[in-house]
Amino acid sequence: MVIKMSKISLNLERGIETFNRMTEDGKVPFSFRYNGKKYSGFDGLSLTKEYCDTVIGRKAKLSASPDKDLKVSAEVLLNGEFGEVEYTVYFENAGKENSGVLSDVYTFDGTFEGDGP
Repeated sequence: MVIKMSKISLNLERGIETFNRMTEDGKVPFSFRYNGKKYSGFDGLSLTKEYCDTVIGRKAKLSASPDKDLKVSAEVLLNGEFGEVEYTVYFENAGKENSGVLSDVYTFDGTFEGDGP
């Protein structure tokens, strides 16, 4: 994923656009390998979404499971005053057995472009 930056980071419109792309399409810029298979964000996974408004903006919780033993979640927050978007990725053993091998976890897998990234 490419995140376009401007010298002025106070860009609410761009923040809303980034939040929507990340939450509606599951395009959260992280990647990992699970049992040898590479995943880029939530691509190829059945995604569950929950939204709520917060004091400072909007929050989304995205979840998916590559199999019955692993749950992958991301909480994405839009700061409605400054247009800043942040996210946290979680991996949870959701089964009764040990999950498969999780490796090559990159919580940001992308590049920054623009003026003064």
